[in-house]
Amino acid sequence: MLLKGKTAITGGDSGIGLAAARRFVAEGARVAITGRDAATLAAATDKLGVTAIKSDILDTHARTSLFNRIKHEFGHLDILFANAGFAKFSPMEETLEKDFDEVMRSNVTAGS
Repeated sequence: MLLKGKTAITGGDSGIGLAAARRFVAEGARVAITGRDAATLAAATDKLGVTAIKSDILDTHARTSLFNRIKHEFGHLDILFANAGFAKFSPMEETLEKDFDEVMRSNVTAGS
């Protein structure tokens, strides 16, 4: 139980984040997961028994609310696994600037 007594948060409703959340739980951490999709968050919560918080890292106010909730519910945060990311595929000449910006904001700058 490497993480006993630690508090962790991860984007965890699917993929790498869900696997990380599963590992954090197995290692004894109190875990909160976050994501944009309520249905996948609910499914992940059912599998892992963790706290799920619907949030969008691209929204400044949502991020602030997320961390305020973590502070209120858990008191502190020991581990932040920032793993949100996605891709939109298209030929370069057809790629819209707004799509490129959304991918970069999510995958690189987390909305800043």
